[in-house]
Amino acid sequence: MSKFLTLILINLFAFVSAQASPQDVHVDLQWETLPGAHSYFLEAQDMQGKVVRTVKSPTAHIQFSILPGAYKIKCRAFDSRGVPGKWSPEQALEVAPPAPHVTSTPQSVAADALHQEATVPLQWKPVSSAEEYEIQIKNQNGAVKTLHTKDPHLDLKLVPGSYQYRIISKANGQSSTPPAWSSPLLVKATTLPPPTIPEFTEDSPPDFISLDSQDPHTTIEVTVEKRRHLSTEWKSLNEKQIQIKDSRLDLTHWEPGLYRLRFWRAHAGAPSSAKVERYFIAKPTEQNLQEKLKEAEKEFSQEN
Repeated sequence: MSKFLTLILINLFAFVSAQASPQDVHVDLQWETLPGAHSYFLEAQDMQGKVVRTVKSPTAHIQFSILPGAYKIKCRAFDSRGVPGKWSPEQALEVAPPAPHVTSTPQSVAADALHQEATVPLQWKPVSSAEEYEIQIKNQNGAVKTLHTKDPHLDLKLVPGSYQYRIISKANGQSSTPPAWSSPLLVKATTLPPPTIPEFTEDSPPDFISLDSQDPHTTIEVTVEKRRHLSTEWKSLNEKQIQIKDSRLDLTHWEPGLYRLRFWRAHAGAPSSAKVERYFIAKPTEQNLQEKLKEAEKEFSQEN
């Protein structure tokens, strides 16, 4: 069949698509159309020369699924009588693993006050024949950081901010062509949330407020300010004046006045979360009134 020239592949690429099995990659091949060709036959061999895939096609375009790896491929045409033409020259085909499927996708993770960074656990399904995975992380300013791992999981260490990440699998140092990245995913690393302090009105405060942070690395700190009248300035109370016992702030038996409380989480004394404010009014008690009466009687007796 001398009229059949040697076939020259003109468009050869592999991409991830519908797969015959979880390990297979979908491959798309095209080449020059030969006049008089009725069909085409493609053969793929592994690097040891073993034929691992044969595919027939009525057009100069073939799609098939194959395991990731390195192959040699060649093709030839058949006329309408089934007579074959010459084989095309062998060409190399590198089939990289498909895109990883991420199974763990946290959207928001709070930073650890001890290290001021968030640990974001990533996990994806293992890809057969993948020798390593590349993780690309882009922050809110567009800066890109690349990490590599041989395991289908990784703990990202991120300072507070917004990030986008994606993952690609590789074999023999190569990724698929075009690159088969996982879908871009978003994650936000946040600072520690402020402490949970119950809401209450100024004239109906609770007897106690818990200062237990539920975190071995942080404490709940509090400052107290007081003023007797709306026209006067706030005056800070010192530590001895603040009644804390067993990680509880006692709001009973305070001297009459308006108090402002500010709470926040802290590590080693350094604030690591937003502050929460609460106000309460300490009303005169019977004891306060008795003490005021005694003071007035004493002043009266001194004047007379």
